[in-house]
Amino acid sequence: MRIATIVLGIPLAAVAWASGIGIYPQRAAITIGQTLKITALTSDPAGVSWSVSPDGGSVEPPVSHGGQAVAFSVPRRPGIYTITATGLADPPGAPAQSSSIRVGVTDLTGVYTYHDDLARDGANEREYALAPADVNAASFGKLFSCP
Repeated sequence: MRIATIVLGIPLAAVAWASGIGIYPQRAAITIGQTLKITALTSDPAGVSWSVSPDGGSVEPPVSHGGQAVAFSVPRRPGIYTITATGLADPPGAPAQSSSIRVGVTDLTGVYTYHDDLARDGANEREYALAPADVNAASFGKLFSCP
């Protein structure tokens, strides 16, 4: 496993990757109309190509080199988007190295009542970032306890 450190303005961020491509940030959530800066860390001299699933979102520029930030823009449709960086210089016949992140996009523009709950029933019907696949014992829940 290799560790790379990148400087993004103020903070230092360390990203580890085993597949040859690391993406920073590893998790994100934005609202419609916002853009998200994403960076792929790779030793691939040809860089990576970017793709978005489902269709509708875009990444500019569509090809970047290791450490170069790209901008993810979302359409006017909330949901979960998967952004994938795929290596370009893989040997012929070898499987392409790739890495993905999931981004939650919501149309919730602001919170104007306690818990943004006009009905005051505790339901958040616009939750897109947390999906059943994300809420499991390995990635969600109690992190530690003190004696």
